[in-house]
Amino acid sequence: MDKLQEKDSQARIVLELQNVSCHQTAAEAVKLRGVSLQMRQGDLILIRLERRQNPRGFASLIQGLSSPASGNVRFEQSAWDNIAWEQQFRMRSRIGRVFDGRAWINNLNVTENVMLRPRHHAIGESKLDQQIQDWTHRLQIPTLTRQRPAFVEATVLQQYQWLRAFLGNPSLVILERPMKTLDGEKLTPLYESVNEIRKQSAAVIWFAGSDEEILLDWPGTVTRFQSSDGKLIPIHQVQSSVKTKNDKGGSTR
Repeated sequence: MDKLQEKDSQARIVLELQNVSCHQTAAEAVKLRGVSLQMRQGDLILIRLERRQNPRGFASLIQGLSSPASGNVRFEQSAWDNIAWEQQFRMRSRIGRVFDGRAWINNLNVTENVMLRPRHHAIGESKLDQQIQDWTHRLQIPTLTRQRPAFVEATVLQQYQWLRAFLGNPSLVILERPMKTLDGEKLTPLYESVNEIRKQSAAVIWFAGSDEEILLDWPGTVTRFQSSDGKLIPIHQVQSSVKTKNDKGGSTR
């Protein structure tokens, strides 16, 4: 049986939101009003966004970069607001993220940008180089460039964000509209890589910009929500009509 099909009752809790409400006031921000959820190792949560919704504030809340108006956000059993900055710093090293919006330091080249977080958190060079090779192959993306982000196509930069998020053996991966700027044919390697990182015990929260992403036939523990009016509304009885190229029946389009 596939590892993702097995339900491990001993899987660690990775992320908890306990009755969380937030301060977000921008019209396009994902609002939260009394939201609770829990994720264990290997779990996948997909949140279908409305067209103009921006999940950046929500993702920053999960990562402990901002505080909720009420409620608690706990990562690996620790509430962000109850721990020292040094511990927060160490904990964030275990979170990978694809950003919806500004994602690059302009005065660093792309390779330096991608390697910044794992280097900053003391991941060995040989291990990092091997991970870059492995995930570059799995994600089917171009070899890292030493050009500045301003000189790289947006579609390629988006795929380099995927690579950066998967490096360093994360416990949690946050994907904010990961298919932004990309054609549907690129969904298959991302889908397969997300399942691989889940097999390695990471939990994944995916803010989806299309039904195509939501309707993929995901294995294991998967929960789907629609973000609406400050609530995460469960999407029930999803019938997958979208297949990856390795499934019988064709491609992702």
